[in-house]
Amino acid sequence: MLRLSKELKRRLNNWWFKKFLAQLNYKAKWEGIEVNAVNPRGSTCPICGSRLKVYLNGQVKCRSCSYYVDRHVTACLNLLKVSDVRLLFSLERPLGVAVSPALTSVSDEDKLGE
Repeated sequence: MLRLSKELKRRLNNWWFKKFLAQLNYKAKWEGIEVNAVNPRGSTCPICGSRLKVYLNGQVKCRSCSYYVDRHVTACLNLLKVSDVRLLFSLERPLGVAVSPALTSVSDEDKLGE
């Protein structure tokens, strides 16, 4: 059995992603599209910019503004903020307006019921 070092295993597992990024940059440059690298590990609140607390169920909560939603929604909103796309909506939720169950939490439902 062939034994490989950890470094070699890591490099072999990452080669396809580097090749994909090179192809993506090539095609984007060909079409005149700018590609920007973004930190995939960011965990800041899309509303106030402070650090988010991560829960085991995949939810995140801001300690400053009490923003509480799924981490994937937060990631998408943070990507929108750094992109050139203009938001046609506000990130702040108005009180008393029903929203999608994916964007609500138990505490939000309790606030609406009061």
